[in-house]
Amino acid sequence: MVAVLAVGVAGGCSGGDSKDDPGRKTGPPQEITMGSVVGTVPSAPLLHWKGSWKAADQTLTLDLRAMGDGDAVGTVANGGGAAQVVVVDRENVLLKGGRGYWRHRVDRSATARFADRWIDANGAVGGAGPGDLAPRVLGQALRELGSALHSPPAEPSGSPRAVPSGVPSGALRFEVGSSAMSPSEHTFWVSPTSPRQLVGYTGTRFPGKLFGPPDEESTRDVTLTVRAGDASEAKAAYMQMADHVQTAPKTLDLDANDLDDFKVSTDIARDTCRSGACRVEVAGGDDVEGRKPTIRAVVRVTLYGDGGEGSKEAGTCTIRMPTAAPGKTVKDSCTITDARIQRIWDSAEKLCTLRSPTCLKHTQWSADAIVTSIREQRSLNPAQLAAKLRERANGV
Repeated sequence: MVAVLAVGVAGGCSGGDSKDDPGRKTGPPQEITMGSVVGTVPSAPLLHWKGSWKAADQTLTLDLRAMGDGDAVGTVANGGGAAQVVVVDRENVLLKGGRGYWRHRVDRSATARFADRWIDANGAVGGAGPGDLAPRVLGQALRELGSALHSPPAEPSGSPRAVPSGVPSGALRFEVGSSAMSPSEHTFWVSPTSPRQLVGYTGTRFPGKLFGPPDEESTRDVTLTVRAGDASEAKAAYMQMADHVQTAPKTLDLDANDLDDFKVSTDIARDTCRSGACRVEVAGGDDVEGRKPTIRAVVRVTLYGDGGEGSKEAGTCTIRMPTAAPGKTVKDSCTITDARIQRIWDSAEKLCTLRSPTCLKHTQWSADAIVTSIREQRSLNPAQLAAKLRERANGV
């Protein structure tokens, strides 16, 4: 995508003729460099964000203080309740919410497990990465947009984006689209006076992640305001993060419900498939990129047999697989006892040869295994992480 940035002025600015008042500034300069607008972003000790966005059928709100290369602490809320959030190094997102916050989940058992305890949010909250709001992460994203800003030739067609509540009148508006003629996908709001500071954002995704493929759970209608904080605020935020993680357990449930994270295969002990019983062996292990959790899975096995009349279902069983460590394979088995196994065996044609003193029956057995539920967890060293955050607090 070619980034095109257009700068305008938010509604509320008064007009006038500079000839009547030579010292009066009536609008932005003809050209503003990226440095003059966003130079303060990556160097800010802290960015304090407030606002909302939509994901799936939810509207979420946040109050977040972000620092450095992807650290953050604050709260996020949906229609059911609020949760505390701690982000370390952008990818590690810890969340603690009550039952009300988790009530939207289809998996009710997860609601009970997650409520009122710290969990690993699997890198995102409501389809968005809170760590993307950190100063240096956002600063890098803004640098990737280019160094020149251009005044728009005309107001884009349609209704202009609404100015977020809390953005000062007269704020400069920077619109980012795929071309000069396309509608804006992202709008940055910058303070109207020097020093130029970011004061707001509206768009389809969080401002630190402007490029690349959409998130799996798409965000939309992102509306945020922001103010830069000083070193003392950043230090206090880091200390609060340390206090939070100190209370986290050493084993965290992972907010993940992707059954494909656990891959399974089957093998049938065919010599057992007689007298109405058949043993099926199941092997499985994680198939997760990046973070490697331990996984506990429940697997449903369906047996099929073909005695010459076509494949027919011959029974089922359920296995609670042993806990699979990261990168390791676990095995278990179940014996399916079902009258249909014997019927398939009895219906099979006998295969007789001159060399064999007895006739053999020819049957084909197969099994399908599907994961019906999954629980992923990862280890955490709360004391070590808290010490790391306190060190960062002292280094601000």
